[in-house]
Amino acid sequence: MHTQSVKNRKLLAVLFGLGLTALAVIVLAVDSSSATVERGDLAGDAQSSAKGEIAAGVSQFSILRPVDSVAPGEIPPSVASVLAEMPATEDGQGRGVVEALGTVVPTDSLASQITVAEVSGRLCVLATGNEYQGAALGSCFSRAEAVAGQGYVAIQGLAKDSVRVIGLAPDGVAKVAIAGGAGGEEVAVAGNVYEADVVEAPTTVSGLTAAGDVSFRTQLPLAGGAE
Repeated sequence: MHTQSVKNRKLLAVLFGLGLTALAVIVLAVDSSSATVERGDLAGDAQSSAKGEIAAGVSQFSILRPVDSVAPGEIPPSVASVLAEMPATEDGQGRGVVEALGTVVPTDSLASQITVAEVSGRLCVLATGNEYQGAALGSCFSRAEAVAGQGYVAIQGLAKDSVRVIGLAPDGVAKVAIAGGAGGEEVAVAGNVYEADVVEAPTTVSGLTAAGDVSFRTQLPLAGGAE
């Protein structure tokens, strides 16, 4: 029991380090004075973006739609504020262009509202909910990382010593199998997104098609962190 407790604490420490450092978790609390974002601020220069760049994300993640087809009220204000300030590159040079957006509301397998955005060719996942105290929590990944099951955010879970993992899954993945310690569970994918509270280490996440074929398999945390 003591050994398992130590493993759990190590999982928390490593995943939080990954989420807060390697994946650069975004935490932005907004007040009423900054809750309204003009549509032009959200879209940036999206109209000048090549159609092929938009189609690339949409073709693998059908939750995404071109930004000009998303209703302004569909994106939570805290998420819109984050997107309006998103840098174009990881080093923060230039302003990011929001090319496509999609949202999924809480379901049986999702406790939070999740927004997925394609920003300057990268995919971002941003979670909002009452448990986040008005903040938007998330991170961005390359499309290749997301397709390989390596696009996820790790934050504090509701249960003690647990980590909530919110991840992206490409089209065709119906559910993810989460295996760790002595047991495991399967979680449905809703709108290219899955969410699970992880309490045991090591943990493997496998993306499964409706036929049960494995689309991806990744270990949490990723060896060496995100590149």
